[in-house]
Amino acid sequence: MSAELLIKPQDILFRKTTHDDLKIVLEIEEHQDNSPFIFTWSKEKHIDIMGLLKQEFEKNII
Repeated sequence: MSAELLIKPQDILFRKTTHDDLKIVLEIEEHQDNSPFIFTWSKEKHIDIMGLLKQEFEKNII
């Protein structure tokens, strides 16, 4: 049985999460329909991780 694609890859857009996105990110994470599939983080945890990823990215650029 072959898998059927529901979304074509070119229809998906990925970008970095910004501080402005955190409100909607937290709402999506906390929605009861998503709870079986996603771990929730606090706003502070998201901010910490974004800072760490930025530091790692900048380290690899220089």
